[in-house]
Amino acid sequence: MSKPHESMLRLLAGMTDGEQKLKFIRRLYDDGQLDDHDLYQLLVRSIERNPRYYFEQITENDLLKYMWDRFQGYPEALARALVRVCPDLFYGNPDWVTRLIIKLQGDKKLGAELGMITIAPSRGAGKGGGGLVIKIDESLLASIPREVQDLDVECRVNELLYWYSRDVELAHEHAQEEIDSAANDYERSIWDTARKKHQEYLVTEYDKAIKTINGRMFPAQHVRWWLSKSQGATRVLNIGDTGTYKTSFAAIAMREAGAKKVLVFCAPNARGNWAKELQLYYPHLKQNGLVDVIYKRRHVNNIAADAEFIIVGYSTLTDPRAVRALKAQDIDGIIWDESHYGKNVIGANPARRALGALEVIQHHNGNIKKLVACSATPWENSPDELAALACVLRPDSFKDPQEFMKSGAYASPRFLRALLDTCILDVSLHQVRDLPAITPKPWEDLFGAISVPWGQGQAELYQHIIDNVPETDICPEDPLKTVNGMDGKRKMRYLMYATVIPHVLEHAPGYHWPPVVKQAFKTWKMSGRLLWTCEHIDEHIDDSKFVVASGMNVQGVTQPLLDDEDIFWIGKHLKEKYGDEAVLLLDGSVTLGKKRDAVIRKWRTDPKIKILLVSMRTCPDSINLSVKIKDDPTVKAVRLIGFSLDWKPWKQFIGRFWREGLSVPMFYQTLIIEGTTSEALLELNRRKWDSQLMFRCRVPPTDEEWLEQLKPNKDRFKDLVRTPREWVRTINVDMRGAGEAGARAYLDRTSGLSTHGEVFARSFLEAQDSSASGHIARHMRYVLEEGLIPGGILSDPSTILDAGCGPATMARFLSLPIYGVDLNPWMIEKAREVAPELTANICEGSVSALDKWWTDKFRLTTCSMVLDWTERGSRK
Repeated sequence: MSKPHESMLRLLAGMTDGEQKLKFIRRLYDDGQLDDHDLYQLLVRSIERNPRYYFEQITENDLLKYMWDRFQGYPEALARALVRVCPDLFYGNPDWVTRLIIKLQGDKKLGAELGMITIAPSRGAGKGGGGLVIKIDESLLASIPREVQDLDVECRVNELLYWYSRDVELAHEHAQEEIDSAANDYERSIWDTARKKHQEYLVTEYDKAIKTINGRMFPAQHVRWWLSKSQGATRVLNIGDTGTYKTSFAAIAMREAGAKKVLVFCAPNARGNWAKELQLYYPHLKQNGLVDVIYKRRHVNNIAADAEFIIVGYSTLTDPRAVRALKAQDIDGIIWDESHYGKNVIGANPARRALGALEVIQHHNGNIKKLVACSATPWENSPDELAALACVLRPDSFKDPQEFMKSGAYASPRFLRALLDTCILDVSLHQVRDLPAITPKPWEDLFGAISVPWGQGQAELYQHIIDNVPETDICPEDPLKTVNGMDGKRKMRYLMYATVIPHVLEHAPGYHWPPVVKQAFKTWKMSGRLLWTCEHIDEHIDDSKFVVASGMNVQGVTQPLLDDEDIFWIGKHLKEKYGDEAVLLLDGSVTLGKKRDAVIRKWRTDPKIKILLVSMRTCPDSINLSVKIKDDPTVKAVRLIGFSLDWKPWKQFIGRFWREGLSVPMFYQTLIIEGTTSEALLELNRRKWDSQLMFRCRVPPTDEEWLEQLKPNKDRFKDLVRTPREWVRTINVDMRGAGEAGARAYLDRTSGLSTHGEVFARSFLEAQDSSASGHIARHMRYVLEEGLIPGGILSDPSTILDAGCGPATMARFLSLPIYGVDLNPWMIEKAREVAPELTANICEGSVSALDKWWTDKFRLTTCSMVLDWTERGSRK
């Protein structure tokens, strides 16, 4: 692309959005001055920068306004309806629709006019108090596509689930009220259809299953809904929240499909629970041999001939002999519980349990009448972990995991959802069950992150590691090398220890810590997280129970470091401070069976137990840690403290406590120290959860996306790499708090065939126009051009300095050769490529070491990049 063409695109992108701009762009396109790619990119930028234009498009179209009103309580359904009703307007950017809804909803003025809601009312998803004036007539209602009508019914069925899951009579009354108050025949028809569906669910009977459990209808109404929706699907993935009865759904689905011999894969500790649940649902299974639980690998060769359910733990599947024995069984139904255990089936070191499960399932493919996979979090890290599951759910599309990876389907969680959508079930726990309040609400703020201050000497320790610890190990005898299984680079390990359990670093060999750090090692107050935790416990201990959760760290937290009781560790400190009888420890050293059951029972029922210090990794998905204590003034709440996050989903861990059985309100918070590895780990977990949300949002792919998936792999590869915006965000996070020296070192590192510095500069320039730097520069340009320069205050461009100028940001925005410095030499190179006439006064340099002759030279200093590369500990 020529430089004049690039300049024209930048000029067009900077124009005010609206009808005139789009007409101008269309004329250039018709004249051949813009191609399809140019048009697409300009529309994308327009959408991202100015949601108001699309607000106006919505509010000027009665059908779009009606869609907004009908689906305003269901953002994911609204997005699906919008792209189906008006594809010409909403198909510009395959990922923007949901973002547009969120932007409009988050804008106080636009959101109020549209009537969007941010928190669902108590009776389900509901409607907002919209102020839209809509002209509804027969022609408008007749123009609603059939697919959108079905979606409307689905939303009303979802809304009625709230009522039918609690009180059937009240649900009937509510449904009739909605029908009676409907504004037109279309809405009456939708509500009536939704009510009839629920009535059908209520009268459905399930052969040999019990009718009630603890006085409640069995199965639950939403389980009946699941069973109805999945009746025609042989292979199903259930991603409902923890505690939404996925177990009962899976068991009944097998029976309803006519499966005679069902194989259940589950976590080893869940085998006994599965047997009890199955025998509870179907009393006839209590007969000896009908439910065969494989506790030892050798027992797999002696499975009862008349077994209807065979329950196998994942650990059993690591034995090839067990896999062969299971393949020899006449299996026609499979329940794959916690299917995220099926990750890592490809690569140099695949997980044997995942390979074993996949091998058994694929062997029985031709005989399967029903397969149900269950997981509240289908993957733990990234969608490519669905490789085995995708082969199981769509064997027609993916014969093996390698085919799935070659397809590139994992690159778009939204596309992946559409690919599997005919066999995915979902429901939120708060939608179908009344539980004690939880603050914050996980469906609004999953992490509840708060910033805690440094402890004594902790900031100095962190900065010393940044400045002095090498990236790679220089001491092979380092006793901390494999502590907590963290065997990565020494610097990263030590930085993570410094923010969580800094005391362990006192025993790192070969380091001479600064005096302030040596002194701090002697006090427990060195850990800012521990200091905050103890203060929080002290404040609420009279009326609360506390969960202190550690993610990756065991030694130094729930266990002594290197088995040395004399070395400071968190569990010991809590026991000494609050009493040995008030603190329970739960980690891998508490063996499965009676010992672990006793610890869990004590935590759930004994009000004298105030603190549970727990390793997140020892809380598999079947454990129920909800507190059952009622009417006790010493236990009015459960307070969950995320002392340190794990790599794994935080949502699963919260579900161990906030579930049926909980009798008191619950609060949760995760602790971070800003600008450190703990904040980076939080961001990593947020990105992981964002990809899960994209999978759940159900915004349908556009025609453009479907065509994209049909491209040859070599043509698609270029679209699977990181976007410029993603590169900028990633590199910024990596450099935050590293100081100028640390930032320079990072920028000099290789990245593919280039360096981080070159990648950052190139990506920054491409993403700048619609990023924070560009927005800030536009604001500063306005102030300068409309005030300071015309007013004679800054008539000389040589009196303006852009500190951290990036690709000559302010010089280009002002079209003036102002002064600028940037510590990344590639930024200067990029500036000279795009605006050579404006870079005479731009040079490489750092804010902390400006030329002395510049003293008192400048009347204004701007900072268009707004990056936090200051050294930790040097802030005033």
